[in-house]
Amino acid sequence: MGEYFRPFRRKLGRLTLAMACVFAIGWVRSVSIGDSLSWQCQKTVVIGFGSNSQSITVVRIIDPDEEWDPALVYPEWLSAPAARMFTVEMEEDPEFGLRWSRWGPFGIGTANDGKSEALALTAPYWSIVMPLTAISAYLLLSKPRQKTKPVA
Repeated sequence: MGEYFRPFRRKLGRLTLAMACVFAIGWVRSVSIGDSLSWQCQKTVVIGFGSNSQSITVVRIIDPDEEWDPALVYPEWLSAPAARMFTVEMEEDPEFGLRWSRWGPFGIGTANDGKSEALALTAPYWSIVMPLTAISAYLLLSKPRQKTKPVA
């Protein structure tokens, strides 16, 4: 049995299965609990991840006028019941340059008020978990091809 997991494709299959499990845990947790994690990448850039209502959101904020102090603020972890957690359900607002586009459960939002800008991407967990599970199943369950010798 140990030989079965030795090839690289089996190791990659285990890795994708582990990733699918981590995202599935986030999916189940997001039904009742909302989470947010943010940290500062540079002096004027903050990256954040949010999990709420069976979706995951990635946000990038760039504000050249604001220099956040990483020792005082970041990394920041927030967790609350999903009903009270911030959700990314923005409407277009010309005053702040906010545009939000949704395609079913997927969405992208941008904001630019002239001095700062933000970008938000959101996707449902199923759109990550299902492909990872399918790839993992293929890598773990498919039989490798038999090597054939070329005919001379």
